[in-house]
Amino acid sequence: MKDPTQPPAHLPNHLEAVDEEAVLERPQESHASRKASTSVPISAPTSTTASISNLQIPQAYNHAATTSNMSLNKKDKDNRADVYAHKTPISFSDDGTLRIFEDGTHEHALKPIKPEKIPNQSGILSGFLRKSTRDLNGEAAFSMLPEQNRMDFQRRLSIQSRKTSDSLDDESVEDLDSDCLTDSDDDFDTEAAIGDTQLALINKLVEAIDQGEDVVTKEKDKEGAQGRNYKLTEKYGKLLGIVGKGSYGTVKVVSRVDSATKKEVYYAVKELKRKDGETTSHFSTRLTSEFVIANSLKHVNIVRTLDLMHSSAGVYSEIMEYCAAGDLYNHILKFNRDGLHSLEADCLFKQIVRGIAYCHSRGVSHCDIKPENVMLTTCGVAKLTDFGTAAVFRTAWEREVHLSSGACGSEPYVAPEEFVQKQYDPRPVDVWAAGVLFLTMVTGTYLWPVAKMEEDLYKEYLAKRPVDGKAGCFEPIESLKSGEHYKSRKAVLYGMLDPDATKRLNIHQVLKSNWVHSIKVCEAAETGS
Repeated sequence: MKDPTQPPAHLPNHLEAVDEEAVLERPQESHASRKASTSVPISAPTSTTASISNLQIPQAYNHAATTSNMSLNKKDKDNRADVYAHKTPISFSDDGTLRIFEDGTHEHALKPIKPEKIPNQSGILSGFLRKSTRDLNGEAAFSMLPEQNRMDFQRRLSIQSRKTSDSLDDESVEDLDSDCLTDSDDDFDTEAAIGDTQLALINKLVEAIDQGEDVVTKEKDKEGAQGRNYKLTEKYGKLLGIVGKGSYGTVKVVSRVDSATKKEVYYAVKELKRKDGETTSHFSTRLTSEFVIANSLKHVNIVRTLDLMHSSAGVYSEIMEYCAAGDLYNHILKFNRDGLHSLEADCLFKQIVRGIAYCHSRGVSHCDIKPENVMLTTCGVAKLTDFGTAAVFRTAWEREVHLSSGACGSEPYVAPEEFVQKQYDPRPVDVWAAGVLFLTMVTGTYLWPVAKMEEDLYKEYLAKRPVDGKAGCFEPIESLKSGEHYKSRKAVLYGMLDPDATKRLNIHQVLKSNWVHSIKVCEAAETGS
């Protein structure tokens, strides 16, 4: 029997530091590059971390970007029509996207973002631009996955398409909290996301990228062979447009008609570019680690990452589940710093906590929880995305937790220990960020630019925390008095935002608290559709 404390013999050099840091490499510096102002408005984003959810709307909310696109939203409405057919809403949110019913249930009707059309390449330069247009459409992009991985995935995708055209999740949504409910963060989980299979896949992908393997030519040479590697357009469908732009590249949406259900299925295609000055070795490690971590996590509250593709232009792209309503950050912006309705904030928060709890139960910390990294479906299902800075704190063959080092994430959400400790447990980092995220949802603003002692707003919070029997008086928390469990809510939020990481609540305790346990999420969040 394998010694669970020892790594496998084939562990590559760039992942050998098992006794020092997390198995998969993480950046040593914060990704934050823009400081928030002293008034800390939510409209001043402080991170340029590459993310599928970074839609680049830097100032006011761009209403044109959320013009209703009925072709992308119709299937969501059809699926939920029977559930709410017998109910009449008694209340609506100000923007009409939240409907509240007499029995206390609710539903979301978020507007899908409208893909930006690809510029017309006709004209005098069309001959020079023809190649880039072909690459943009992904016609010459092939999967980087080894043949067996591709065949296994294609079989799962085919089965899933016959089950439903809306959901790409094969994780059961029944008893979503049951597999995450433990009192301790230290319970050893034998179902870690990263094991021998995942490390073997990382090795193969890194080797292919480091050697500059020409995947396109290689696959064209064996197009007639069994186990054919289909092109992006053949496998995932036609290009509909661009839904996001950033320093990492672009995010496009593609669609295909499923042969079994005859329904349209949508996918997001996220480009991953090498950073300025980044070596091929570092890029290949970062790219493959992010992909394999995300690909190994299968939960209704995590965006499914399906494939890694390489085009003839040398562009690498992740194929992901498409969330038509965009990210939580832009949803918050719509309310002009008034915050979300309490029912909506609670519903989304519980889903986010479920996603984090699942990650922690699989040995992974997200390490960049923020509204920009929470994607939304039009019916209000929240899904974590962007595992580019995630930490694998425990693998399948280990029992000890790997500590992390260096501040990581976006400054308003970075936990205080990341700035002052040489090494820290990455799990409490996610809990802190989730607490800040909830208060951002209900207030419509950041709590502070950064959780450092020299920051006045953070010092004010520390002075107003409940200490030694003294009641707390921090206004953003104390003002939340609605609901049956408002006292539990206050205690949980103060517990999540404990500056001492060793005393901070763990994510399982948050999920089991009276407040979060009592939250009734929407029907879509329970069914995953």
